[in-house]
Formats: sequence, C-alpha cells, structure tokens
Amino acid sequence: MSYTVFERDVDSATIQALSTAAAGLKFDTIKGTNTSSGDVTDDLVLPSSLTGGILVSWSSSNTSVVSNSGVVTPSASSSETVVLTAVLAYNGGITTSTITVTVPVDSGVLAQLDADELTESAILGINPSASSVIF
Repeated sequence: MSYTVFERDVDSATIQALSTAAAGLKFDTIKGTNTSSGDVTDDLVLPSSLTGGILVSWSSSNTSVVSNSGVVTPSASSSETVVLTAVLAYNGGITTSTITVTVPVDSGVLAQLDADELTESAILGINPSASSVIF
C-alpha cells in the first residue's frame, strides 16, 4: 500500500510520476541475482534513484537480516520475513512502497551445528565400540 504526502502543492504530473514509479517498484527491480522473493540468499540491489529523477531511500523492518542498503545476512536459527520500505521523492511529492522478502535460514550454519553434534557416542549409539557394530 502506498501513501502520498505533499510538502507543498504539486502538479498532477508529479503525482502521476510518483504513482507510476511506486507501482513499478517490485521485487524484480531489486532482486540482483535472487530468483524469488520467497528465497532471498544474495544481496539485494536497492536503487537510490529511478528514471526521471525520482529519489529513493530504503528502510528494512529487520536490519540484522537485510540492511537498509540491501546486504543480506541469513539468520542461523530461522527463516525471516523482512519488509523493505522505499520512500520515493520527486518535485515536492513523497510516496512509499513496500516489498516483502523471505530470507531462509543459513544452511551452512545448520550443517556446522549438526556436525558439532556428531560425537563418537552419538555415532555409535547403542554399539559398544566401532569394532562391534550391531545392525
């Protein structure tokens, strides 16, 4: 959802430019090398300006997972949904647009945690030793 706030009277061309830019600001605009908004594993490309001189500033609902500049840092414990808010400014008009992305858990950290739990007793289970394994 977008809201428009005006610092002063603006003309219809400004309103149209901001509305069009906000409507066109989608995941495909910022995806970088990612292929799905539901599986963001690489940094996002957050533009600071759009065609026609529209300025854009960004904020993230969870900067520890996706920074305000688009750097992605997956959580070691869970997938995280992050809302990115773009504030678009042009010729005295301001509007916002949001894009929601999901960053999956860092599987490399999970693999390391699993490997750390592989003690000799965990591997052997009920077997008294590696030389006498019971199937």
